[in-house]
Amino acid sequence: MSNQIRYRILVDIPITLIRVEGILSIEMPKRFLDQICADPDFNPEVNMIYDFTSGEIPFNRSEIEDLSKFFVSHPEYSGNRREVYVVNSPQELAKLSIFSMQTRELPVKFNVVTSIREALGFTGIDPMYFSVINKVFTELQSS
Repeated sequence: MSNQIRYRILVDIPITLIRVEGILSIEMPKRFLDQICADPDFNPEVNMIYDFTSGEIPFNRSEIEDLSKFFVSHPEYSGNRREVYVVNSPQELAKLSIFSMQTRELPVKFNVVTSIREALGFTGIDPMYFSVINKVFTELQSS
């Protein structure tokens, strides 16, 4: 498994889907932030679903706090939206909960859940898009 952060912006739904694979380095989320903010289709007001089910966050609390400050310091990423993290381990749940608490200055409502279906509910996306979103996450995995 490669260590990657891949995303796709579904303008028509609208939703931004992000898949995290492998063990993150501290630089990977920073590069991702620069990359997505430079994407002409990126809209910080559009809800986001992060799939961390194949990713591992090896950061300690201090590193998470520093990374949170990095995200807060980028106004082009800040938008009135819902951002949800899908996890399958208690460790990632705890770390992403710390991240969301550290970024509370952003006008973003955060949640950490254990399934894509729960993520759709939190973001308010119509359940009829469930199969489309699952398909995109599968494509992001194999790309």
